[in-house]
Amino acid sequence: QGETEEETVKREVFEELGIIVETEKKLLEYNSDYDDSIQVFYLCKYIDGIIGTGTGPEMTNKSEYKGSFEPQVIDWNDIIKINLVPEEIKTFLGKEEL
Repeated sequence: QGETEEETVKREVFEELGIIVETEKKLLEYNSDYDDSIQVFYLCKYIDGIIGTGTGPEMTNKSEYKGSFEPQVIDWNDIIKINLVPEEIKTFLGKEEL
């Protein structure tokens, strides 16, 4: 509470990845039927930090989480080929000119 969406994005990216970003553009707001949540996606510009040094629970309590939480750099042209959830963001990114 008390944060703008942009402030939340910056904080979450820092906590989960360990990098400082600047928000540039809101890309998509997605209403998930799976868990009744709203997911918001932003295009961000890297400012500083080392990817993978985040202090959030996904990075520090890995035994409590299922799946992989390893940061990866993916070629823009390969986004459509990977398992990216939700499917709508993959489709959006695969055709969108940012």
